[in-house]
Amino acid sequence: MGLLIPKKESNFLRKRTIGEVLSDFDDGIPKLGIRDAKIFKSELGLLRKADNDEIFQMKAVRNTKARQFFQPFTLDGDPSIVEGKVVILVDDLVATGSSIVSVADCLRSHGATVRNGISLLSTLDAYLPREQS
Repeated sequence: MGLLIPKKESNFLRKRTIGEVLSDFDDGIPKLGIRDAKIFKSELGLLRKADNDEIFQMKAVRNTKARQFFQPFTLDGDPSIVEGKVVILVDDLVATGSSIVSVADCLRSHGATVRNGISLLSTLDAYLPREQS
C-alpha cells in the first residue's frame, strides 16, 4: 500500500521563503572542498541580497552543483501524514532533477520512503535512485 503525492497539487508541501532557506546556514555552511565552497558562498551571497519574504526558486541558484545544499520545500502542517508512508512522486517535467530530489529529501526527512518517481516527459532514473528493500 502506498501514498501518491502529486508534487504541485499537495496541500501540505510548500515552497519555503528565501529567509527560511537562508536560516539553514545560520550555524555555518556545509563542509566543502575549496572550489565547491567558493561556488556555494557565491550563490549564498546572491541569495542574501534578495528579499527574505520571496518564495525561494531553485533556478535562482545558477550553479547546479550548489543546488544540492538548498532545501526549497517544507511540510506545511502535520508531518505524520507522510511518516511511515511509501511515496511515489509525480512531476510533469524534470530538467536538472533538483526539485524532485529536494521533494524526496524533504519527505524522507519526515519519515517517508520515496520508492520511485514518475515524470510525464522525462526519465527519473538518474535523479531518484531506488532505495534498497
